[in-house]
Amino acid sequence: MLKRSFEFVAVVIALFLPISSAQAHFFLETNNGTLFATETNAYKQRGVLKKWQLAVLPDTGHIKQVEYFTAERFIILEQEGTHRLLRSRTSLDWRLDETLGDSDSLTLTEVGGRFFAFTKKGAVSQTFILNANGVFTAKTGLPTNRNLSRENLFLASGSIWYALETAPNVIMYKLTPSGWIPNSSILCGEFALYPNPFPFMWCNSGEVFVPGANSWAVFSLPKIQQPSVTSSILAASGRGNPEDLYVWKDGLLYSVELTDPNPATLSEVKAISDRVLLRFTGGWYELTYVGSQTLERVTEASNAIYDPHYGHAVIFGTSNKISLLVGFWQTFTTTGVYNQVQALPSGFFFWQTAGNTGGLSHVLPFGSTVAQKVNPWSSTTSPIRATFFRPNLGLVSVVTNSGQGNVNLYKSSDFISWSRTTLPVEPTLSVSLKEARALPAGTLLETSGVLAVGPGVVSDDVVYLQDDQAGIQVYLSSTHGSLPESINRFATITGEKSESQVQRITLDALDDLVLGGTQQFMRSEFPVSSFASLMGRAVDLRGLVSAVSKDYVSLEATGTLLKLHFLLAKESFVAKDQVSVPVVVDWNASAGQVEAWALGSKFKLISRPIAPAPVVAPVASSPTATISPIASSTNSRSIPVRVSSVTLPTQLPWAPQVQVSGATSNSGASPLQNESVNVLGLLSLAAGTLAMRGRRFKAATP
Repeated sequence: MLKRSFEFVAVVIALFLPISSAQAHFFLETNNGTLFATETNAYKQRGVLKKWQLAVLPDTGHIKQVEYFTAERFIILEQEGTHRLLRSRTSLDWRLDETLGDSDSLTLTEVGGRFFAFTKKGAVSQTFILNANGVFTAKTGLPTNRNLSRENLFLASGSIWYALETAPNVIMYKLTPSGWIPNSSILCGEFALYPNPFPFMWCNSGEVFVPGANSWAVFSLPKIQQPSVTSSILAASGRGNPEDLYVWKDGLLYSVELTDPNPATLSEVKAISDRVLLRFTGGWYELTYVGSQTLERVTEASNAIYDPHYGHAVIFGTSNKISLLVGFWQTFTTTGVYNQVQALPSGFFFWQTAGNTGGLSHVLPFGSTVAQKVNPWSSTTSPIRATFFRPNLGLVSVVTNSGQGNVNLYKSSDFISWSRTTLPVEPTLSVSLKEARALPAGTLLETSGVLAVGPGVVSDDVVYLQDDQAGIQVYLSSTHGSLPESINRFATITGEKSESQVQRITLDALDDLVLGGTQQFMRSEFPVSSFASLMGRAVDLRGLVSAVSKDYVSLEATGTLLKLHFLLAKESFVAKDQVSVPVVVDWNASAGQVEAWALGSKFKLISRPIAPAPVVAPVASSPTATISPIASSTNSRSIPVRVSSVTLPTQLPWAPQVQVSGATSNSGASPLQNESVNVLGLLSLAAGTLAMRGRRFKAATP
């Protein structure tokens, strides 16, 4: 018999609560891959096809908790009773959180978009909140002489609450900007907090409390036994009246009067998604509380029932049953009894996380009634420690030798065929570029910086990564892909320090380089004498040209010369030029020396030598005349004879961009010294005057 009692409006806050089981391992999906933590180690996988990387933790101990909040990872590490917090942005760069320090106990939780840490040091307990700057700050107001638990933290009516048990009362503290403020005192013994299907507190007296406008108050529900809830329903039997069953759904309270089976034999009420199952002495029944409003018997008494997270119900017992829809059940067979089940794209995966089960697991394909054994890890007597399921990807971790041996990780794309994945024993170091240059060859590493030099400058398969302290060459064989041509982009790379004499990081694949946002890199200027300390860096190199060849120049350094590769160098420079050229400096293994490569055609011409004035010979003509210095009619300053001896350059097919006194010119002509910028105009004037004088001379000749 089903009765609708009353209707009301409630704010439903749906929170995702991960399934928790007694597992010593953890899988965590993050913004740049998957984190896998065992009892003592942390591993990172950047993609499903990439190799796992072993992280270096700053301390040793047992991993007790792993969390992920706002793109940051957190690990609680315990060593001989002392708990420390480790933090990382990449899953490889772990560091100790100095704010929290050492604690006798430490737990983390997220509630209402805030990240909390609960610590206890000696007799003092505290709560901390991660602020906008990424620093844990203490929140006062709660008694420091009590054991504070993350389980008592609660989000309701837009506020965060802490339920403190002070028998015979529970005091509800409200979080404010100034700290925790006591709000309500509720007469309640044992209690439980529920975020769904609406935020409430249940007391063992059977009463339900909710936050009101100013304080917490009794909610208009009959007194009930401890309820079973999901994101959409609440189900519970009446307190002291087992024949009464109450179901709250969508703002409606349904009252069910149980008569058959005998309500006195009811031992469990189980809410699964939007359905309710009841366990009587004679077996499991499903309540169809909408529509037919009846109890449908499912199966006889059994050991356990578990939700496969998507609203599908499974009962293991003498007759196993599985259901995808309310009222529709299918019998199936397995070997063994399980306490975990996961819906897959192609069926269901069953496994056990308790006892010496040998890691027993089965897959039940859709349309089949017989589950098949799939685990190649069954030789171990240790149960499965952790699982990770995504469409077309499954990961399972087990430990050999009854949980005292090595960690074994298995992978599958169809959840039937599983293969063992080799976990690394050599760590991947998360280092700065400066630290990367100092590492020995063969070291696995991850580092970041700005792409300062693109491919094609030194080689098509080489780029350079740089920060404000150092730079390094990054190599990817052209057979594995083409390096990105865009520069001034932040990038993170994962590779191996090369065996080459060049300080180089070798990548295995193109996706070992991950581009981030735009980040402008400003080069610094250095004298050429500093070149030996600039290897791997993009800089503006200032110096004197000693000699010029077709595609390189030699710059004078202290006691030596530096070879600078420059396209069409002969058409751009002359000996004794003082220049500043954007370059990258590095070791040239084939030449066995340090060299520089121009980053393009632009450079700055600081000065250029003036050619000495030649001896002027008489004009070989008849009649003859001596050419006198030319004087301008508007300027009395004499024009030096050296002007007439300047050789005009031929037009170049390629015009280097030359900067003279701060101005950039695209002219094909060679740049001249500052005081000679107007020499071409003076030459024209001189040529015109000479021509005029020649006509006058002829006219005066008889």
